[in-house]
Amino acid sequence: MLRLLSPPWRVLAVVIASEAMFFIPVAVTYYGMKGADFGGFLMLQGLYRVAVFVLEVPTGFIADKWHRHTQLMLSRVLWLASLVILYLAQGYTGLLVAELVGALAVTLRSGTIESYLHESLVAQGKGNRTATTSWQGRLFAAGMVTEMAVSPLGGWLFSLHVEAPVLLTIAFAALGMLVSFTLPNIPRKRTARHAHPLADLMAVVHHSLRLHPRLPALLVGPYALFGLTGVLFWFIQERLSQLGVPAGYIGLGMSAYFLLKALLAFNVGGLLQKVGERRLLAAMPLCLATGTLLMLTSQPWLVWVGGMLGAGVVHGLGKPLATSLINHEVEDGERATVLSVASSINTFGGAVLMVAAEPLLNHMGAISMLAGYLALTLMVAGLPLYRLVFHPAAATPGA
Repeated sequence: MLRLLSPPWRVLAVVIASEAMFFIPVAVTYYGMKGADFGGFLMLQGLYRVAVFVLEVPTGFIADKWHRHTQLMLSRVLWLASLVILYLAQGYTGLLVAELVGALAVTLRSGTIESYLHESLVAQGKGNRTATTSWQGRLFAAGMVTEMAVSPLGGWLFSLHVEAPVLLTIAFAALGMLVSFTLPNIPRKRTARHAHPLADLMAVVHHSLRLHPRLPALLVGPYALFGLTGVLFWFIQERLSQLGVPAGYIGLGMSAYFLLKALLAFNVGGLLQKVGERRLLAAMPLCLATGTLLMLTSQPWLVWVGGMLGAGVVHGLGKPLATSLINHEVEDGERATVLSVASSINTFGGAVLMVAAEPLLNHMGAISMLAGYLALTLMVAGLPLYRLVFHPAAATPGA
């Protein structure tokens, strides 16, 4: 039956099944039961991002050399394995192993699935910018809608049996793996390469970050912002818990968060047409700053609104927009590598912020730390975004 669906729709089915992570609304509490307090939890998330940073570009390069559908299948097998390890973990070491296996699974998928989707649309004659942007939004929205739907159920299941959310996540991950086995190979254009793979990889990275007229700013500006949105996402749970909000309400709040991201991502193609690329890019740092400042307050509803604005709007709107803009700047044979460069910038920023969180929390507290993180993020992302918005013809360093 699945083979009757076109490849783009099968990709969405894989994402829906794989992103049904019922344990996310209770992740901080669940990890705490297995030996990681909040500082330790952020450290695990930081180490996960360090692993993703190391693996991101090489796995994207492999995807440009290998069959994308085969790499997607392998990523789903490893994702299922990481969830099983999480379920079996009895301490910090087990949790770390689960995170590292999950990092490999995520990097094998990152860049590859977006590239596969883009190329499958081109093969169907739907390769114009509006269509591909809309489908990248659907891809992103599929995961967000799934998370929105399962978040309230995850909190309820946790109250019945602490392992139930993880077990149900494992079942859906297995379904996603089976769907991935039905993805066909999509022929794509091949780009002339260097004789040595490492020289080839470095040439693509150097061209993306230094020589291309738009890619350096597109890679650094938006993706530097996304590093902070990852921190804000986990702080929504922590801050609301500290302020006495019951777990059930937190689950509902997270469900609304994912709904917002899904709606933004699903409509990003239309917003691009109506509002324009430059206005959308300009809105991202403004939303991040406003949202982060609201999260520093002591009012639960303001903290929630701040998380929705600073993390939800920026990531839900910015990620599919940036992905689509990058896709139209690169050739088929380099697309997954360049998207992996983008993801590695995001991951590196998030890794630095999360690994540093534990000592900073002990010395300066959450409010001062978040304020400092916001200032640092805007310093890094500000100039590239300024060039994209106000001087798009001079978007490269030194231009």
